[in-house]
Amino acid sequence: MKFETYTVLAEYRGGTYIKQVSALDPESVFEVWVTVLSENDFIASTLNREELMAVTDIMLPVAIEGCSGTWCIST
Repeated sequence: MKFETYTVLAEYRGGTYIKQVSALDPESVFEVWVTVLSENDFIASTLNREELMAVTDIMLPVAIEGCSGTWCIST
């Protein structure tokens, strides 16, 4: 198993938040990102970890055409 570094960019209430996480593949990035959020991260005050994890069950990342190693997940 080889972990890769992925960069998660999230836009929320006028702010842009960036965090890098290590994951096995693009499909597991969001789940890893949710688990490494701390109480000080922006989303912790609005959505709880269980709500974010529920999204991982229904959303799959989509490769962005023409951009190497770039994926999108949106709710």
